[in-house]
Amino acid sequence: MPYNIFVSYASADKFYAKKIQKWSKRGKIGTYPVAFSSSEDEGVRTKKGRVIKPKLEKKIKEADFIIVIIGKNNQEHPWQRYEDFAVEHNITRYYTRIPYTDGELPEKLNHLQQIAFNPNAFEKLLRLKEEGIASPVMVQNKKNKLNKQENSEVEE
Repeated sequence: MPYNIFVSYASADKFYAKKIQKWSKRGKIGTYPVAFSSSEDEGVRTKKGRVIKPKLEKKIKEADFIIVIIGKNNQEHPWQRYEDFAVEHNITRYYTRIPYTDGELPEKLNHLQQIAFNPNAFEKLLRLKEEGIASPVMVQNKKNKLNKQENSEVEE
């Protein structure tokens, strides 16, 4: 069964969402089956481009996790309204930053784990999910412990 990843992004950053999908199609993020969804999916918007809230919320609820793409267009973007919805439904979220952008991370996302914007980082995330490790934070904590052990051994 494929992972269902909801990709949240400002419409100006659509290129980067499509890039993640291309990595998957080309096998650059491993051989994990992945299905992507976003607010741009068919049936989620009216013909005039307005979001149909119940349809978007359904897509978010169906997600195994959410990747939020952060760039310079995010601070006041309407997609942030759905962050509370994701929190209420206990959906795991990560963020990735568009390379060479320095837009401030929205306050609602300060606590999320960052995933580097490259195929190797996404492959690692999927691999950890497959292995049943809930979050890269756990791996980071393990690495920190290992680094502390190695440093203390060197110091002795």
